[in-house]
Amino acid sequence: MKRILATTLLLIVACGKQENNQLTEPATHDNTSKISDKSAITEPSTEAFLEIAVLNETEKIKAYLIQTKTQEGNPAEGGTSAEYIVRFNNPSIPELNIGCCEATLINEGDLDNDKKDELSVFSAPMNGCLYSMTTYTLKQGKWKTIIEPFIIPTACEDYSLEQINSLIYKEGEEVYINEPDINDENFTPIKKEIKLN
Repeated sequence: MKRILATTLLLIVACGKQENNQLTEPATHDNTSKISDKSAITEPSTEAFLEIAVLNETEKIKAYLIQTKTQEGNPAEGGTSAEYIVRFNNPSIPELNIGCCEATLINEGDLDNDKKDELSVFSAPMNGCLYSMTTYTLKQGKWKTIIEPFIIPTACEDYSLEQINSLIYKEGEEVYINEPDINDENFTPIKKEIKLN
């Protein structure tokens, strides 16, 4: 009986030490950061730009869409999306951070009667077919949203520059958007008067 008790006690002590050793051994995980072999685009391309007068009615400057971060994997499945800014060839104009996804820049002309152009950004979705349109104005050296973002369903079809240009327009002193009706299977545009922010 003493031998069984002694053997059991030795097994308990041995098991306890083994478990204890497993808990105190240092982990051997590789925690080194992996540097992506993809490089971000940080300088403007002189090939694609939009001319726009955001400082005054006579001085046209160039606006460039710049990718600042590359997409890694699928953002809907835990990856990260690409990021973009709008940069200008005049250093006194601050960059405009537009965040995720490719975009088309549109010169809307002077929507708020301040003798300067407004800039719209037609942004691709992270995933899917719902684009968005946001319009900005430069006030006292800072970018301000002048028309809140609205959604443009495309049914995953190409959206032409003509269609994009028709989304926001001015008639007399009033500003309108052609907002696609998301309850209509054809996304028929609905003309809506907009009050500028």
